[in-house]
Amino acid sequence: MRVLNRLAMLAVILLVASGVKAAIMLPEVKEGALPALDGKLDDPAWQQANALELAEPAMPLRPAIPGTKTTVRLLVGGGKLYIGAECQVAAGAVLKGEKREHDGPVFEDESLELFIAPDGGANPTSYYHFAVNTQGSTTERHVLDPAWNADWQSAVSAGQDRWTAEMAIPLGTLAGGEASGHYWRINICRNMYDAKGSFAQGLVLARPGYHTPNVLVMTGPVVAAALLASVNATLGEMEKMKEYLSGPDKKQFKELEKYRAKLEKAKDAMIPAEEALKMLETAWKNAGDMENNIILNYMFEK
Repeated sequence: MRVLNRLAMLAVILLVASGVKAAIMLPEVKEGALPALDGKLDDPAWQQANALELAEPAMPLRPAIPGTKTTVRLLVGGGKLYIGAECQVAAGAVLKGEKREHDGPVFEDESLELFIAPDGGANPTSYYHFAVNTQGSTTERHVLDPAWNADWQSAVSAGQDRWTAEMAIPLGTLAGGEASGHYWRINICRNMYDAKGSFAQGLVLARPGYHTPNVLVMTGPVVAAALLASVNATLGEMEKMKEYLSGPDKKQFKELEKYRAKLEKAKDAMIPAEEALKMLETAWKNAGDMENNIILNYMFEK
């Protein structure tokens, strides 16, 4: 019973989630060279952007749909995050999309979704959600405030075998919203429907996809305060279980304590991107081994 009670306690304690191996570094485009939002993706600025493929199926138990390659491009400039997506449509498929009122059921159509958490932790529970469908209908909300709205721009263009979308999100409307000195956790998802109007499959930038902004993006150096918040969050959870940490976990704990001291001293200074990434990797280190070690320590504690 003692072991079961302690295991139950572990189930409600969040330590650190899966780590991150690298950050996507977003290029910053000058104000006069930013893309015009017309849904065509033919501006030279898009050639400077990071090109990423939505290759993971959102529903692993459902078959993949051939001919639906989806490429997204990311860049920042003028205080905005720009996303350009090219979505191929399978042969013979019906491109489902209706013109809807703002904040209508956009997800009931072929559509693109963005999830973004400024300076978010490994598993952000506070994030923003934007979406646009093939007819240009849009919706946005904050997960903790469904009534939240923002002034952002989008454009779409549809053809026989593909459709394209552009989104421009003013970072100033998001918490911690300046491009310089901040990082984000994001995910991008595409919804696809069959000719009968039923959801057929989704594609995601990284699994599991929907409502999980787990891809790290940066533009350069990160302000110390943003990193300190993430380091403190992990240390706070580890301190609760400090007496049960194993050797590797104790090493991580000591590294984070050193980072905390450095970041507190740095105050508003900028931390180089490579160093910032190392700090985040340590803070978000995979928790699986740590949890197993703590369970064993619980079980065999004398």
